Amino acid sequence: MLGGIGSSGLVPFVTHGAVFEDGTVVKRLRHWGHDEPRREWQALNLLARFAPGLAPEPVRADLTADPPEVVMSRLPGEPLGTRPAPDVEVDAIAEALSRLHHAIPSPVL
Repeated sequence: MLGGIGSSGLVPFVTHGAVFEDGTVVKRLRHWGHDEPRREWQALNLLARFAPGLAPEPVRADLTADPPEVVMSRLPGEPLGTRPAPDVEVDAIAEALSRLHHAIPSPVL
């Protein structure tokens, strides 16, 4: 059944809880059996170093909390999946994904 977010009724897939504070997002992960919080924290730090502006900036993390949390800067806009994306946004997403996949040098990974 479709939910009530956005005009199309689409509901984004959710893997975490998020609290929006003054310029930051506190993300509490619901699953951490595969070390997801540490991997997310590392990814935010690598992207901040090699692709600034592509992703939120890492602020702090408490990876041993229950649930673990990662705090990052807040980006403008609305969540993907709340409405169909126009072609110009699909193109921008494709460009961002290409940048993401090529930003971090292989030896660093």
